[in-house]
Amino acid sequence: MVRIVAFVATTALIAGCAGTPMSLQSVIPAQQTRPGIAIAVDGADRVGPKLCPKWPGGTGVLRDGDLHDAPEPPPGMSQTFWTGQGFATDWVVTHGSVDLTGNFFQLPNGVCSLDMDGLSPGAVAHRPFKTTRGSTYTVAFVFSANGASGCKHAPTIKTLKVMAAGQSETLTWDTSGGYDGNDGDYLQESWNFKATKSRTTLHFASLDEPRTSTCGPVVAAVTVAGATAATR
Repeated sequence: MVRIVAFVATTALIAGCAGTPMSLQSVIPAQQTRPGIAIAVDGADRVGPKLCPKWPGGTGVLRDGDLHDAPEPPPGMSQTFWTGQGFATDWVVTHGSVDLTGNFFQLPNGVCSLDMDGLSPGAVAHRPFKTTRGSTYTVAFVFSANGASGCKHAPTIKTLKVMAAGQSETLTWDTSGGYDGNDGDYLQESWNFKATKSRTTLHFASLDEPRTSTCGPVVAAVTVAGATAATR
């Protein structure tokens, strides 16, 4: 199924830097600091990286769908992660590269987001989570796009695919109409899938043309709601 969202940017392209390799099972240490990451004081004698904000109400069956365990890049900056690298609890890049950004795209509640076209179109996966075979789950997320004026070779129509349990939906966002994430434009999207196994992996992928795009669809605040029992 393909749904088209017609919504161009006026601000400059955000910068990226190389990420730190981590496995899908790993978590970015709370005390770890890296160049370009803001430092926040937690309590009287604890110092650690400033983390991304949490999504109000949580993210359902996902532990970190809002990326709140990831260090928040400084304003106007991003951090690029490549195939095989983890960037938050239970999340890993499975193809190409993605950019983790702070509140550059002015999304609700100041949440961090993923530009799915890092230095190339990318894909990510969430570690398999428990599901009930035959039950329906709802995936919700904030959807936008990066149409910055510096993206000279990027397509104006950004294409995102969300997948789980062998099912998928494809969404597009047209940045040629004058609006995109740089101006705070976004939609709350939702999609249902029926579980086929006791554990399910959630995937997001940019379908933008390879080697031409460094500004892509934007995803944030991913939640997976509980099951609706299968009918017999």
